[in-house]
Amino acid sequence: FTFATQASRSIFKSIMAGQTYPRVPFVRDVRVVVDIGANVGGASVYFALQHPNATVYALEPATEPFQLLAQNARNFVNIRTFNIGLFSEDKSLPLYRSKSDSVTASIGKSVLNSNESEVITLRDANAWIRELGIGHIDLLKIDTEGCEVAILDAIRPLIPAIKVVYLEYHSEDDRRYLDRLLAP
Repeated sequence: FTFATQASRSIFKSIMAGQTYPRVPFVRDVRVVVDIGANVGGASVYFALQHPNATVYALEPATEPFQLLAQNARNFVNIRTFNIGLFSEDKSLPLYRSKSDSVTASIGKSVLNSNESEVITLRDANAWIRELGIGHIDLLKIDTEGCEVAILDAIRPLIPAIKVVYLEYHSEDDRRYLDRLLAP
């Protein structure tokens, strides 16, 4: 299930074809996948199919995409869905809706978004991971429209043990910072 937009259908198709998040063949025994910014769950479903012995934690704070995520995940016993986002601290913030498709909804205003918003719950990433008893992450996907740096800063102690990081960033400054953070 996706939104009835060309962008949503195209993104879902690209994910399921293995183009957006290509499989890394030398990474074996994936047991824990964390999909932060799961949207409608395309990546979560893809990861659940690619790694059937893994638990996929799928997080999406926006109401409408989360409803589709829950529908897409309902037939997968290894996908756990959460209607929250992660950040460097616990807080509630407005999430500005996209003018065209849910994939550009953001806590930061931009030309891609409208003035319409909903208040979302963001959890301290490190605290949330500890609460769930997640001791390590094998595969981490972060697509949070601008919260990537705050999330990775919060989980810094876990980074060295993560096998694969799929990451979207939103500025050249963020890219440079993330390069330095993830390089070791």
